[in-house]
Amino acid sequence: MLSFLKGIKKKNETVYNWYDERVNFLLLQRKALTFFVVLTLSLMCLLTIVILSLSQDKTVEPFVIEISDNTGIPTVVDSVSLQKYSADRKLSEYFIYTYIKAREASNFHDYARNFYVVVKNLSTGPVFTEFTSQVLRRSNPDSPLNVLPNVSNVSLRIRSIQYLDLNNVQVRFTVEMEQSAGLIVKNKIVNIGYLYVDQEMTNEERYINPLGFRITSYKVNDEFI
Repeated sequence: MLSFLKGIKKKNETVYNWYDERVNFLLLQRKALTFFVVLTLSLMCLLTIVILSLSQDKTVEPFVIEISDNTGIPTVVDSVSLQKYSADRKLSEYFIYTYIKAREASNFHDYARNFYVVVKNLSTGPVFTEFTSQVLRRSNPDSPLNVLPNVSNVSLRIRSIQYLDLNNVQVRFTVEMEQSAGLIVKNKIVNIGYLYVDQEMTNEERYINPLGFRITSYKVNDEFI
């Protein structure tokens, strides 16, 4: 009888030891899983902070270019901020004049290049689409496509440029068109929005617009003086 009781006691101790070992293993496993979960969440939070920091520091910058004396091909030599270009009024006025000249004062022999190369390259997509769909449409009696065949020469004179803010100007200009019937003089006023952007361009586009100047809005009206 005594040996039987000892056997039962020994068996119970074995069961209890197995149970304790199993519980300890599960507790250890839970602690390990908890540690890995906390570590993973911490790394995810750290990566999120790094990504947000990098995205806030990212800026779009065009480039200063150097034109080779031998090939004539422009190459990037240094990067500068968009604000520096925008603040350089003489540089912006050069592109503004070039744009108005190509759009408003083309001659019959050069209008195709001016309209579909120069104006296109200096315009944002919506501005160029509006130009081709409205200004150049054949049903428009004032379309250059209808007027220029009867004009022997066109000249442009900028009367004034007024800055409304950093990237918006108001320009007053005069267009003179020589026809067989005489000289036609038109005074106009235009509000122009512009910016500088960095984007891939072909070599031909770089010859025209190496700094990424773009007209973002163009509202022109006749001015009666």
